[in-house]
Amino acid sequence: MPKPVTLLRTRLADLGELGRRRAPLLRHVPPLHNLIEWVARIGYGARGFVYLSAGVLILLAAVDLVGDAVGIKGALDWLALRPLGRLWAFLVGLGLAAFVMWRVLQAVFDADHEGVSRHGLATRLGQAFSGFSYAALSFAAFTLLVHAPEGDPAVEGVIRS
Repeated sequence: MPKPVTLLRTRLADLGELGRRRAPLLRHVPPLHNLIEWVARIGYGARGFVYLSAGVLILLAAVDLVGDAVGIKGALDWLALRPLGRLWAFLVGLGLAAFVMWRVLQAVFDADHEGVSRHGLATRLGQAFSGFSYAALSFAAFTLLVHAPEGDPAVEGVIRS
């Protein structure tokens, strides 16, 4: 007998195919496995962008071009204060939300096929906690759309020369 998760995946894929055959608009929607792959790629890209931004700020602080190093949340605040910063914050928030969805698929639906052994469950539990932390970071990015940070956390408005 197939596992319940495998059965659920099969039923969702069959439902998607049935919808694509019946509705002309849905014929343009890619299959579920392609959508899941896109969500994962967008999420990993957003995560990389956030870490790259924090790394650049830390590097600039190390060579004394900006104030103190500010970490991940500070990097988001710094981005929000730049030109088109709220757009960046929105895109980063969406990307991180996609990464959270990927983590949920990994943890709950076993997208990486970790299994139910002790090691597999521990890996999936770690993925769930990772998803919670990135959900908080995504929420922080969306919060910047409503409440703009005051002052520049890294440079107080200007880069030292």
